[in-house]
Amino acid sequence: MNRSFDYNGVKISPSKPVAKLTTKKRVVHLDSGDRDILQYPTNGDMVLYLPRVYEKVVGVKVKSAEFPAINNFFTHVGVAGNIFSADVALTFTRLQSIFLDIENLNRNDETALGHQGSSFTDGNFAKFQLPVLVERLLYNESSSVHNESHYQPAIPKLDRLHMTLRTHAQKGTGAYIYSSGGNTATSFEYSITLEIETMENSFDDYSSLETMVGDRAGSGYWNS
Repeated sequence: MNRSFDYNGVKISPSKPVAKLTTKKRVVHLDSGDRDILQYPTNGDMVLYLPRVYEKVVGVKVKSAEFPAINNFFTHVGVAGNIFSADVALTFTRLQSIFLDIENLNRNDETALGHQGSSFTDGNFAKFQLPVLVERLLYNESSSVHNESHYQPAIPKLDRLHMTLRTHAQKGTGAYIYSSGGNTATSFEYSITLEIETMENSFDDYSSLETMVGDRAGSGYWNS
């Protein structure tokens, strides 16, 4: 039995910390304007460095996202050398949604054009449904498709994200869409808020509580 102490007339005993494997969630806000503009002229295909190295990642969820109106997007046709002179305004006739790919994090399967079977397993990370063309796309985790992926085994380290925006028809073609040609006053950047879940060695929620209940004090009885 643990030693007990008198605390203002009440007998207490220090608790016994209980070690356990827990998960911890951190929220990170991403802005496409924070990319290296020289290396990634557009925000349709870019790498963003995260503010810290996240270790043992077991889950990533999109909590919210803000995109400019779809009529501000352009289509990059995948010309070698990142030549953008051939890019044209995005043709949004019958376009209902856009997709986000994140390299090594994709866990959603996707059917393919032209009866290509199951070639697009783990084909995308998130899907965003489009509003009226002249309105911004505002997404939150309760308003539309639930975009969340889990990873087993855990991802050892995550310090950057290679992100690609595209339409369904562009999958596998090297083409993508973007809403900005550079970080200028007229740029249309977008932002995404992610919740990253990691595994950690820690103590349970009651390890700091002074109590004499159960195995935390070595006995289930009060000292006399």
